[in-house]
Amino acid sequence: MHVDDTVCVDDFLCARLERCTQCGTRPQVLDQVRMRIGPLTLACVQCLACRNKDPETRDLHAFLVTRYREGKER
Repeated sequence: MHVDDTVCVDDFLCARLERCTQCGTRPQVLDQVRMRIGPLTLACVQCLACRNKDPETRDLHAFLVTRYREGKER
């Protein structure tokens, strides 16, 4: 299956993501993370505090799975 990352990469290049995906803070330094949840490729950012707590992005992945599963059920 081919995955189109165009929108994800565009979000990173245009710096549209200003807040940490997990905690919502607006720090100056954010780490860019590309996550795949089923057929979706998501552009996410983590502040350094969240990245240090979750270096393998397991918590971020679980958070996004919950968010997007709930969105499908509505």
